[in-house]
Amino acid sequence: GPNKKNNPKATTHVESVPPLSELIHEEEIQGDVSWMLDFAIIGNPKCGTTFLMHWLSRSDDTFVHNGEVCSLSRDRPNELAMMYYDQVSHRGRMAQTDEGHRIKGGLKCPKEISTEKGLDNWSKFFPHTKFIITTRHPVLWFQSFYNYHAYGQWPKPVPHPNELIGSCYDESPYLCTDHCGTERPGNTKICTNRANFHHSLSRLGKTPMNTPEELRLIDHDMSIVPQAGKVFLMEISQLFPENEASKNLPEDISNFLDLKYDLHPLKARHGTGTHNHEYKDEERKQAFVDICEAQYTPVREVLIQQGKDAAEWITKYLMKSEDVVVSSPREFIKLLDKWGEDPCESK
Repeated sequence: GPNKKNNPKATTHVESVPPLSELIHEEEIQGDVSWMLDFAIIGNPKCGTTFLMHWLSRSDDTFVHNGEVCSLSRDRPNELAMMYYDQVSHRGRMAQTDEGHRIKGGLKCPKEISTEKGLDNWSKFFPHTKFIITTRHPVLWFQSFYNYHAYGQWPKPVPHPNELIGSCYDESPYLCTDHCGTERPGNTKICTNRANFHHSLSRLGKTPMNTPEELRLIDHDMSIVPQAGKVFLMEISQLFPENEASKNLPEDISNFLDLKYDLHPLKARHGTGTHNHEYKDEERKQAFVDICEAQYTPVREVLIQQGKDAAEWITKYLMKSEDVVVSSPREFIKLLDKWGEDPCESK
């Protein structure tokens, strides 16, 4: 296609791969399956992960499954390997494009950074996979996630936002994949703790964690599961071409993933948020909240403080890691600086 980079002819020899029967035996992974997945979008919901999934799947040298693939969080890595084997290999060799470039496997599971088993399985079976993690102002994230569930579970109501301050479950700091303890009645995984993006990011083990200053910011009970893979960290505003921070994003993600074909340019997007084209049913929309209403001040205050802490930890600690890549860092930091401010006051 016209989107090829300058040197489309590949010189790499195509690696042979073992038959699936040697990799999986009686639903257990026996061999090395790490070559199947080059990248994964593992966080966070309502932060542009669906857009990223479609966008990256349109490159000629990627295969990204259409839909969420959360087998590792469900502790079923064999399912993932079986699903990807035929997509990234062909007749006993790694699959490639007509020009001889290896097809890179990718997936999306936005909750994976918050579940108990997900990261364990990434480090065990896919230790070199690169992660893409996207974030958002916690107040705007909460409103989007809340409205998504309120619309989806109508007419069953979602609790008042002020009742969702704190943890999602009493018994577990993780996001449930099956049933872990009792959820709050009517709560579908919505709580302010899920907007502690710095807590889940810290689990990747990319920062020193050896000073009281840092530890104060990441005080949580989730496991730290150091990952060898590199991380591409972004903020949802970087998907909008009118935002200064998006300028180098296509090129930077492409370089990060070592894609051999150019990504499509970002297009201006309309109908996001509550005007999303997926929200067609007017009756269900009655359940939407406007987080800026005065009655929601308590939940906003919590989320703004979390945003402030997250921005501080990401800027001071996470971005110092050689494993973490950010596009347009100066502009990215400007986006994070807004997390400690009430977005309702700039309306």
